[in-house]
Amino acid sequence: MTAGTGVIRLLALPAVLGLLSLLTACRSTGPAYVVGLHCFADHNLDPSRFIQTVWDPMQARKVQVYAHAFLSSRRFCAGEVLPAAEGRKCGLRLYIDPSGHNIWRQSIGEYRGSQFAVIVDGFYVGRSPFPTDFNVLTHVDLAPLWGRGEAERIIEQVEKNYLKLNRLD
Repeated sequence: MTAGTGVIRLLALPAVLGLLSLLTACRSTGPAYVVGLHCFADHNLDPSRFIQTVWDPMQARKVQVYAHAFLSSRRFCAGEVLPAAEGRKCGLRLYIDPSGHNIWRQSIGEYRGSQFAVIVDGFYVGRSPFPTDFNVLTHVDLAPLWGRGEAERIIEQVEKNYLKLNRLD
């Protein structure tokens, strides 16, 4: 190394450190991997304040759903990954806080046996079925829609999102 390259490296160091501090300051502290469970809307209805079109992350599939989730990360206080039998995809078990129990009970009663849309961070992920009975009201089991790594990242955020969305953090 010559003296000239050492000086250049020394001069570039503050710029690199400044860039790193800027990047870390810009990191989002908001909720991430926010899960919303939405009822499907009739595809013949026009989008409005109450009905929205949601696309999957690859912009290949779109669905019409009611804009307001019947359950969301605001009501999921904990969770766990549910490995699927074939091992390729994983489901999620999301535990519902006491305020969400009645909402879940009412949703099961109204839509028993049908399916709902699973939306994560505004993107359509897939469908999951409503239970056919009222045996379990403390949690929602979502169909295997994720790879293991993504399922684990969602579960890592469940409690953090719950605290942030309910302003308990």
